[in-house]
Amino acid sequence: MSRSADPNSTPAKANIVIIGAGLIGVSTAYYLTRNQNIHPESSITLVEEVNVGTGSSGYSSGLLNKHEFGDGQEEEGESSNLNQELSNGGFQLHQQLSKEYQGDSNWGHREIDLYDVEIIDQTAKLNSNSTSPSSALSSSSSTSDPLSFLPTISSTSVRRKGDSSSTGYCQPSKLTRHLCGLFLSHPGATLLIAKAISITTSSGVGSDEKVTHDEAGKGTAFSSSSKADGNETDGSLTSSTNKTSTKRVTGVKVTRVVNGVEEIVNIPTDKLILSPGIKLSQLLKTILGGIETNIDVDVRKYERITIKPREKINPCCVVCGVLTDNNNNGQTRNERVDDREIEMIVKEDGNLIISRPSPSSSPSPSPLNRSEDLDLQSFISNLSPKFQPSNGALVLSQTEWSSPMTPNRRPLIQKIEEIDGIWIGVGGTTTQGPAIGKKLAFSVSGI
Repeated sequence: MSRSADPNSTPAKANIVIIGAGLIGVSTAYYLTRNQNIHPESSITLVEEVNVGTGSSGYSSGLLNKHEFGDGQEEEGESSNLNQELSNGGFQLHQQLSKEYQGDSNWGHREIDLYDVEIIDQTAKLNSNSTSPSSALSSSSSTSDPLSFLPTISSTSVRRKGDSSSTGYCQPSKLTRHLCGLFLSHPGATLLIAKAISITTSSGVGSDEKVTHDEAGKGTAFSSSSKADGNETDGSLTSSTNKTSTKRVTGVKVTRVVNGVEEIVNIPTDKLILSPGIKLSQLLKTILGGIETNIDVDVRKYERITIKPREKINPCCVVCGVLTDNNNNGQTRNERVDDREIEMIVKEDGNLIISRPSPSSSPSPSPLNRSEDLDLQSFISNLSPKFQPSNGALVLSQTEWSSPMTPNRRPLIQKIEEIDGIWIGVGGTTTQGPAIGKKLAFSVSGI
């Protein structure tokens, strides 16, 4: 998605601030510096409380899947269309960035095959009679036994869901930091390690942006009505209309520590993008004062383990779907639990990354109803003897992290209605990150 600047007009200088230096925030910053509708002397300040790429971007598995929302897993509608658009566009952007900046060596970008299996118990037996969701690629069985390192899974039941044209992986934290370095090469770019504490606004003539108050008159309702049906012509994000806004953001106040002394800095701001991940709700409360919002962002916990089997395994990606065994009127029916999928990525160096939503925070109860299901290391040891420490597998790391969870798994990409000049961008997948950032940058440049 791109737009050429009007040759007959010069864009005004802008002071843009982005809060949050994860993949979305840094992608937004990067694409702003490449946007022709941003004045070359504009200032773009990236504010990060801890460090670049250390939130969800630092822990996710890095799976890239062009068709992650295009295989019938979601109902038809606006959410499904937007997710498909962002996944398709994001995958292409990952390819472009890797080709332009040597992503294979700089952030481990690879394009590899993706396989899907379904497990029904801790012994990882596959329900070979079940039918998988329809795939964007051929679901024919593999005869070369690509998952021979998983001996408990029948090779005739493995479903191929992607190849090098549609799936791959990367190291999201390294990608985020590399893009940040490219962003900082822009003359007006700044990275500030600081914490946002408030914003300043101006009152006066309202702009074209609208605001809707709730029934009690206490808060502000937000709209997420950016178009996703392919008919969007300017990339702008729309808001519901009711009452003209009378405030506009003019600055962001942050605290930072310099030589052991905390100081407050006011950053002049015309346009503010909020992409702080799981900290969004708290950040909105902090910077908007007493204004309540109906932004619906929950927090989902994940866990990840990295192991190095003694024997090297051929690179690939595997998604393991967990099946529940439901008995209804004497008929057994296996159902896939989407919020319990396990991702496995076998990297070229032989390391194996396995991640899943933490069972303790899953909306769906464990279909196994066993305490050992909470232990990721025990779980993967049952998948293959190659993963067991007794057979020489080394556990390199194990960690938990949190990620924003949005309704229908649809990223929030929208404008705040009460105060002009503020955008939000959170949620989504590693695949979608660059596309979300580019969409935000495009919208910000449009006013």
